[in-house]
Amino acid sequence: MKNIKIFLVACVFPLWGIGGLNAQVTILDQGYCGAGGGTNLAWMLYSDSTLTISGSGNMMNCWDGFGWGDIAPWRNYRSQIKTVIIGDSVTNVGSSAFSNCNALTSVAIPNSVTIIESSAFYNCNALTSVTIPNSVTIIEYIAFDLCGLTSVIIPNSVITIQSGAFERCYNLASVTIGNSVATIQDYAFYNCTNLKSITIHTAIPPILTTSMGVGPFNGISDTIPIYVLCESVSNYEMAWSYFNNFIGFIKDTTFIYDSICQGNIYNENGFYETETGTYKHILQNVNNCDSIVILNLFVINKDTAFIFDTICQGEIYNENGFYETETGIYKHILQNANNCDSFVILDLFVASKDTTFIFDTICQGNIYNKYGFYESEAGVYTQELQNSFGCDSAVILNLTISDVGIVEAMNNEQLIINKVEIYDILGRKYSTRHCERSEAIQNIYRLWIASGDCPRNDVADFPSGVYILKLQTNKGILTKKIYKNE
Repeated sequence: MKNIKIFLVACVFPLWGIGGLNAQVTILDQGYCGAGGGTNLAWMLYSDSTLTISGSGNMMNCWDGFGWGDIAPWRNYRSQIKTVIIGDSVTNVGSSAFSNCNALTSVAIPNSVTIIESSAFYNCNALTSVTIPNSVTIIEYIAFDLCGLTSVIIPNSVITIQSGAFERCYNLASVTIGNSVATIQDYAFYNCTNLKSITIHTAIPPILTTSMGVGPFNGISDTIPIYVLCESVSNYEMAWSYFNNFIGFIKDTTFIYDSICQGNIYNENGFYETETGTYKHILQNVNNCDSIVILNLFVINKDTAFIFDTICQGEIYNENGFYETETGIYKHILQNANNCDSFVILDLFVASKDTTFIFDTICQGNIYNKYGFYESEAGVYTQELQNSFGCDSAVILNLTISDVGIVEAMNNEQLIINKVEIYDILGRKYSTRHCERSEAIQNIYRLWIASGDCPRNDVADFPSGVYILKLQTNKGILTKKIYKNE
């Protein structure tokens, strides 16, 4: 196969996601971001505004408390970062790592992260959703302060929600808290003025701390419904006296993490969903307490791979599930790693075998040594070469030797020519030549009528055709007919 070029559009990972078929992602900047300036983690910023963190271990703290301020290595790009992808072996999100990234809309946090440190996503007002993995145990001080989140699910792994963690998330409408949270500190959800409901799964009410008279939920309506376990209503009424609308609807809560292929519908457990997101469905269990099924759904896009390839005429392209012999665009459906259909699109060009014909003439005694030939006799010769596509091509040489115009003398007699006059077939004179010396070769006298660089070129510009020679010889005047070929 020749000139293979493959472009993969892998929509699962935004790094390689391509908005247009001709888009090309390049690296804008890169460096290290391990804790304490270590090289255990590396970062790369791409031209599609995606920032990736890869490696293993802790990320650096990006706010220097000793007066240096913002020391994040990507600090000059905060306003243009749209997507953050944190690698599978990173164990924390460093303090102020992505604060003030006002264009940030998508974050991927792996299950290896155990702590989201202070101010990690502070003032990311374009960030409307985030999935906190079920490995995080602490959400630190103002980690998501002033974010654009509309809903938050605190997983069962979280034990502590620190002060101001979700403060001033003005678009936040619902909060779901897992069954392991023991402490919610002051200002945690302060002034989340659009909050409509809180759902909590721990039977023992988490401790609510205050600071200067401000608790975790100040600035929120005290009448919003607080959904708790049926048997825990009275406990919450005493411990969370700020609120007055506790509803013992929740006995069982089921978390579902599932994925579907693009174009499919998730229609299990009472859901009917087609897009990536977090969905809640209320059911009734056997104890007549409503239960909640929370679905975290991820829609996997269909991968598309583009292959541009060339084969030679007569060959078969039989890779990647194709079996093609002609120029064209072909599509093949496969399954990707997530069992979703993916497309391989082949743009195939069949390069013809070139054949070049050369008609040329050399003078007798010369050698034709062009295009790989080395010939001295008239004939048809073939040379096999490769064209610009690497396909076999043929060069066919039709070679002639310039030696025409033979005048025969009488047998066994010497013939001396003193003068030659040349006429065309209509009797028009073309040339007169006076011979300075006689030329006799047994009984044949050769008169050269040739072209190119041959010697004695007195008729080089004559067209091909029939000519009449009038020869003044020692035997009298002879008239002969000759033929001139190019």
